[in-house]
Amino acid sequence: MQAARISAHRFSTDMVEPKYREEAFRSRIASLFEVSEIAPFSGEPVRSTIDSFHFGSLIINAMACPGFTRERPRHRLMRDFLDHLMIRIDLDGPIASGGAPIAVAVTDLGRVSPRVRTPPHTVSVVVPRRALEDRADAVAARHGDTLAHPAALFLADHIVSVVRMAGRGGETVPGAIPAMTPGLIAACLADAAPRDDVLRDDLRSALVVQVRRMIERDLADPRLGPERIARAIGVSRSSLYRLFEEAGGVATVIRESRLKAAARDLLQPDPSLRIGDLAHRFCFSSDAHFSRTFRDAFGCTPSEFRAAGLDRSRPTVGGPGTASLKTLLPTWLAVL
Repeated sequence: MQAARISAHRFSTDMVEPKYREEAFRSRIASLFEVSEIAPFSGEPVRSTIDSFHFGSLIINAMACPGFTRERPRHRLMRDFLDHLMIRIDLDGPIASGGAPIAVAVTDLGRVSPRVRTPPHTVSVVVPRRALEDRADAVAARHGDTLAHPAALFLADHIVSVVRMAGRGGETVPGAIPAMTPGLIAACLADAAPRDDVLRDDLRSALVVQVRRMIERDLADPRLGPERIARAIGVSRSSLYRLFEEAGGVATVIRESRLKAAARDLLQPDPSLRIGDLAHRFCFSSDAHFSRTFRDAFGCTPSEFRAAGLDRSRPTVGGPGTASLKTLLPTWLAVL
């Protein structure tokens, strides 16, 4: 059985001066959430450890930290444009000490998440909606729920086991194990009856989802633009702009979506693919324009990004405050 290729990264506030630890922790969580009300750690500076693993089809994070309050307000949805689900497993203690699952919480990262308290010991999985196929909407309907029924805890046990296998130095994970995770998520969570209030999305959220799917479908079409999208969904161009105003407008969303798609293609093992081919495929006016825009988004040129790749042959340790802290998780999410 072929082994899964894994990128591993450890974040620890122990690498930072005590006075900067809270800032470092906030920066790490800021890839997905805005953080407030970090619990005091016996009067000491914030201490936390986050082990992250990228399996190609999903990202798993194991966290030990003070409890904190996090949220995804509407302006964040407009800015980072994620079409992913996060499944969080709450543990009764540190995973390294044998902590066991006690509950599973579901978050649709494409929807507003109100302030919630995150416990100190968790394991979370970020999976793209497309990986759940026709059951994605049923799982997303559990947005905001915390579950403890047997099927949810069975899923939690599987995910915790994957983390323990991935965390063992020098040991590979059989590829079928992470590959089955999206199917288990769907099987264990999609059949639970959703709450009525979770199902009642407002029109604004429904329109955002509709536009997002149209953009992803037509990324390589040079005719894709605000006017065409406005006609397709039946709103005025000014209304469409207001819908995505917090993200800089729908044209900005289209450009950023094309950059993420280009980043995914750069990591494919195709030596014949030229940078100029990607610039043309995703409708940039020139190679230079593509390279400049890519650097602004990812902090490196397309050539540098391709050369670095996702080296899954060995773990990496990045200290907070380094470039890796600021770009690692956003880059992983972009190519997920």
